[in-house]
Amino acid sequence: MGCEGFEGCAKLVERANSFLDELIAKEGSTDKNILVATHGCTVRALCNRYYEDPRDFWQGLCPYNCAVNIIEVKDGVGSLIGRDVIYYDENLCKDFYKTE
Repeated sequence: MGCEGFEGCAKLVERANSFLDELIAKEGSTDKNILVATHGCTVRALCNRYYEDPRDFWQGLCPYNCAVNIIEVKDGVGSLIGRDVIYYDENLCKDFYKTE
C-alpha cells in the first residue's frame, strides 16, 4: 500500500523554492512586508534553504501552531531572521513531531 500521488518533501521544497524565487523577484515587492500563511510542512519547505542542515527537513519538530518564521530579503538574498517564534504562552505548545 503506497501513497499514490504523494508529492514528497524534496518535491515540495523544489516547489517552495520556486515560489520564493518568484516572490523575491516580483516587481513591487521590494521594501514590503509580505505575509505567507500555510501549514507546518510547507513552512519547513519554504525555510529549508536557510537551515544550517537542509537535509534535516523537520529540524527536530513540526512548527508549533501559529509559529512565525521571518525571512528577510536584502538585495535579492534571503536569510531566516526569525525561526518558529511564538507569541503566546509556551506552556500551550504541543510537539506533534514526537511519538510518545
